[in-house]
Amino acid sequence: MHGKKDILLLATYGMEIVECGGTLAKHVKAGGNVQAAVSLVRPENREQVQKAAGVLGVKVNFLDFKSGEVQADVASKSKIVRLIAVGSKRKHRKPGKSWWSVLLLMAMN
Repeated sequence: MHGKKDILLLATYGMEIVECGGTLAKHVKAGGNVQAAVSLVRPENREQVQKAAGVLGVKVNFLDFKSGEVQADVASKSKIVRLIAVGSKRKHRKPGKSWWSVLLLMAMN
């Protein structure tokens, strides 16, 4: 792996963090910043998702979409856009460079 990578995993379910765990942990070990944004998770499963992500060194953001209620509207899209926009403003990055060098997008059903 060449250089540190910042990765944002857009996951529909928390289990996708584990499914991509080897790759995510590899980047964390190399000094990269790895975050996962999880769209759908039941409140009773949040702790388990946090623990699994913690073992891998992944920071988790819960987007709090509700199953069957995700719309392709501005409000729903804004949650994801804010994650990317915040990352692109980090001080250690050159202007015009996106914070996320790798974007894994999982299709939302």
